[in-house]
Amino acid sequence: MKLLLILFSVSLLTLLNQVYSQTNIKLELINANPVSATDTISISEKIKIHEAYLKDAISGKDIKKQFYGSIFLWSDFYKDHNYPEAIRSLLNAEKIAQQTKNISWQSACHIRHGIIDCELKKYKDAISHFKKTLACCIQTKDTLCIGESLEEISIAYKGMKRYDSAHHFFKQALPFLEHASSRVQMSIYYNNYGNLLSQEGDFTEAKKYLDTSISIAMEGTDVYLQMTYKNNLADFYEKKGDFENAIKIINECIEVNKQHN
Repeated sequence: MKLLLILFSVSLLTLLNQVYSQTNIKLELINANPVSATDTISISEKIKIHEAYLKDAISGKDIKKQFYGSIFLWSDFYKDHNYPEAIRSLLNAEKIAQQTKNISWQSACHIRHGIIDCELKKYKDAISHFKKTLACCIQTKDTLCIGESLEEISIAYKGMKRYDSAHHFFKQALPFLEHASSRVQMSIYYNNYGNLLSQEGDFTEAKKYLDTSISIAMEGTDVYLQMTYKNNLADFYEKKGDFENAIKIINECIEVNKQHN
């Protein structure tokens, strides 16, 4: 197994020198989204906007917008923890991706299936989807997508408490992510890695990554992201046994979440 991981590492490092983001499905979705990442409207409002977007796309027979609209709704329902509706939207997107044979769209569907599987603790299924994502992203030469696929594999292994594999895949992901990610995107990866270290009990290193992610998030206006990171910091303090700080942060998060519905 260790030999396979070493060979995999070498092949990915070689690939990084050959890939220069010829495709970036994430950027395409960001640019097409009628709701800006900086908007502070509630999830219910986002759902209404994206449902209207999808309805217009269907009436106009715009396949690309139908795909985008389904992905946008997946994100809304996922953030709202409405997984049945998130899966329904994702299946609509997947149907379009298969019919059009668009490899980038297929990668976008596979990674989201894996994310849902992780939430449902179906980690082996998640890894299968993330590996399919990785294969698609290598084919389209999407640097960011390659990095995110590897990072998601790391998260799945964390869920299985296979920490050596989790660290391995995060380290493989890092050069791709740093090559293609924005500062805000990197905060997500740092936060995820901080959670891994916290779960392992490496509290000193975990705090560094969690603090960095919060610091970056606080530079912007994405309240959902800020509260997600702070919730994770509260979880860090709980794991550390510092319940006073954990409760303090949770109460702060509750008040902000109420204010933003």
